[in-house]
Amino acid sequence: MSFDPFLKAGLVIQIHMIAAIVALVIGGVIFFNPKGTPKHKALGKTWVVLMVIVALTSFFISELKTWGPFSPIHLLSVLTLSTLVVAITAIRKGDVKRHKSAMLGLYFGGLVLAGLFTLMPGRVINRMLFGNPEFYFSSLSLAWVFPFSAIVIAIGVMALRSSSK
Repeated sequence: MSFDPFLKAGLVIQIHMIAAIVALVIGGVIFFNPKGTPKHKALGKTWVVLMVIVALTSFFISELKTWGPFSPIHLLSVLTLSTLVVAITAIRKGDVKRHKSAMLGLYFGGLVLAGLFTLMPGRVINRMLFGNPEFYFSSLSLAWVFPFSAIVIAIGVMALRSSSK
């Protein structure tokens, strides 16, 4: 593992990655703490700001370039921003169920699932973890994806259980 690809990446990519990683951690903390408390609200507001940063910075990252400078991941950014509006509106109206559903979807779809795509060859995280950008789908690279996916699913199940209490 090497931080060199991160350090050589542009400032936008660095901001994007830091915001995403911090959001991933804060989101996990939110899941396993009581809801509706001042701590939950403060962490939630911080998480929303981080997710806005993640989504907005993504528009300045154009490694995949499917449609001009954009790729399918940018559709996820639009969806993320829209879902944040839905989640905030829902909680302000007292619709906890819709808020919870939107936030869980954002966490697992907008952070975790999108995070799995960072393991694609040529991406900064892939180069950080595996070094060689030519390191495609060997047994070692797949060995990272499956346990990570299992952990994500387990955390998601635990989060759903703890937030429904």
